[in-house]
Amino acid sequence: MTGKVTNGELLALGSAKPDVEQPFITGSCTTYYGRALAIVRASAPGSLTLTVASALGETSTTITVQ
Repeated sequence: MTGKVTNGELLALGSAKPDVEQPFITGSCTTYYGRALAIVRASAPGSLTLTVASALGETSTTITVQ
């Protein structure tokens, strides 16, 4: 999966697997039983949007954080 943030910064994106060896700062990762963790930081007051898409681009989800 890949992650992208607007009005902020994607600090890390990683699998929820406890012993994964993938880097967290690439903006992409595999999931662990469909789960992953994204750490984001807002660049200014207001809301930011995190968009996560499958590696094949088949599906995507957008979350807005206030």
